[in-house]
Amino acid sequence: MRVCRTAGERRQSLAIGSLFGLGLQALGPMVLFPLFKIARPAWKSTPAENLIDIGTHVIYGVAVQLVTEEALRRRSAGDRRISCDISLASARGHRSRT
Repeated sequence: MRVCRTAGERRQSLAIGSLFGLGLQALGPMVLFPLFKIARPAWKSTPAENLIDIGTHVIYGVAVQLVTEEALRRRSAGDRRISCDISLASARGHRSRT
């Protein structure tokens, strides 16, 4: 598995994932929560609760971006998943199912 990027590969700005997370945070607590009465709306929450919610949604958005970019990179590179069965059954000489 290759961890480092080559010189020609560029990652999108992490602002894209951050904005995705912020959009989710705005949609949930500002629109859906009050509409469906799921939880207390953002305007009734404390500033500390709102900051935590915003921070966790930004982290989530960035994580979604990074995982999606990696999956797309692997697909475009033609990588195939290689399974290595190191179970006790294969260590004992039994055939593994693939």
